[in-house]
Amino acid sequence: DQICANAASVYRQNCGLIIFTGMGDDGADSCRLIKQWGGKVWVQTPTDCTIDSMPVSALATGCVAMSGTPEVLAQLLTKQY
Repeated sequence: DQICANAASVYRQNCGLIIFTGMGDDGADSCRLIKQWGGKVWVQTPTDCTIDSMPVSALATGCVAMSGTPEVLAQLLTKQY
């Protein structure tokens, strides 16, 4: 979360975060900060995860702009940038 907070404070609306499968709620606080600074948060679809705790926690923040499989997120990322 601290790394994302630092990135959000520097890059603001140009900052983005993608949360993939994982345990715990890592990244949930970062979602709020990234959105607050105008950045975007994407997550792996929980049903596509091995362990869905991190994406589910991120989705619960209400700050997630996009959810998809890693392949879909990669395609969207390359289209956007």
